[in-house]
Amino acid sequence: DAYRQYEDLNQLYGKKNPNLYHSRLMRYFIRTDQLRQVLHYKEEFEPKEKSLSGDDWTELSGYLLEKLYGELSPSDEYLRNQIEDVRELLQRSVITAPENPNAWYNLGKYYITTNEDARVQTSLETAITKFNDAPHLKTRELYKFIDSYRLLGENFTKTQNYLQAQEKYTDGITLFTKEKENAGFEGNTQ
Repeated sequence: DAYRQYEDLNQLYGKKNPNLYHSRLMRYFIRTDQLRQVLHYKEEFEPKEKSLSGDDWTELSGYLLEKLYGELSPSDEYLRNQIEDVRELLQRSVITAPENPNAWYNLGKYYITTNEDARVQTSLETAITKFNDAPHLKTRELYKFIDSYRLLGENFTKTQNYLQAQEKYTDGITLFTKEKENAGFEGNTQ
């Protein structure tokens, strides 16, 4: 139903503001995990920095980061080679949405994946600060908030800063326990 609605809106009003309706279609394809379609929209939007909002750049770059380094279905594996410029997209999302904690979290995960240990700490600490400052977090953001503590703890462990690692692990466990008691929050594999 959402797809049909976006298509109808695009046909009715798309000529006045094509970026708006195309960005909503792109978000639909991200959330329904249709990589081929997302890559099509990425090619459309990437050349123009102001073609998407900061939140859309954040969602696109985070999705492509997960697809580039994560698991893909066998039918989509051939698309991995077409995922390019993830670093630039992640940096664009931080520039266009500096208050969005997801942008910093995604950038931190990228630095972990590319073994840029010196940059991991800054990105994840900024993400944690932004998550703390957010007035309301959705469930998927709460998972990222807790995971930020885990990733930062692992980075401290990797660099042999064990006391700082213990502190971050404890902060993450405390947050998880609080959310579990208050709202019945359930854990995931991370």
